[in-house]
Amino acid sequence: MRVSWTADKKVTVTVDENKIVDALECADFIYTNKIGFKCSGFGSGSSKQLTEVWLSDIHYTGQKEVATYAVSGKVTDAAGAAIAGATVELNGNKATTAADGSYTLLEVPAGTHTVKVYKDGYETASQSITVQNAPLGNVVISLAEESSVGVQKLSTAEMDVFVAEDFSVVKYLMKKGDLKDKSLLWTNGED
Repeated sequence: MRVSWTADKKVTVTVDENKIVDALECADFIYTNKIGFKCSGFGSGSSKQLTEVWLSDIHYTGQKEVATYAVSGKVTDAAGAAIAGATVELNGNKATTAADGSYTLLEVPAGTHTVKVYKDGYETASQSITVQNAPLGNVVISLAEESSVGVQKLSTAEMDVFVAEDFSVVKYLMKKGDLKDKSLLWTNGED
């Protein structure tokens, strides 16, 4: 697939030498690790749709390939025991921990990144890592068990809200947008 766009915000998408989108007007968005654009024009009349396209790992014609490395480690509980089945995520790249808690993330470019780990029954954890032009191993991330206080879950399309039965803790887990998979925690009146 080839995606090209012009300075006047028109995008063309070609797949196997066939143009599937040609000079379609769009609005552009640029983020630190990906480029996105929104296009309208698919369909006609009331069936016209707004389409959001996100591109990452972008390479330009003639550009030297970016070196990438593996990041590996282990996910444990507070006592140091392995946690199997946890999801480890870095820039959209995901891995699931094995029975011994181990994981490997491939194709990670050099730089500073945030690794996020989550699993039902545990609080989500984040850890900053720096990849310095070599594979990075032995990144151990510890997960804390969720509180044993009774919790009620309220859900909408945008978020899940977890409320402790004694109202001491409220946790918001976002499902959409820029805050997707982010947790916001309120404890006894403090953010």
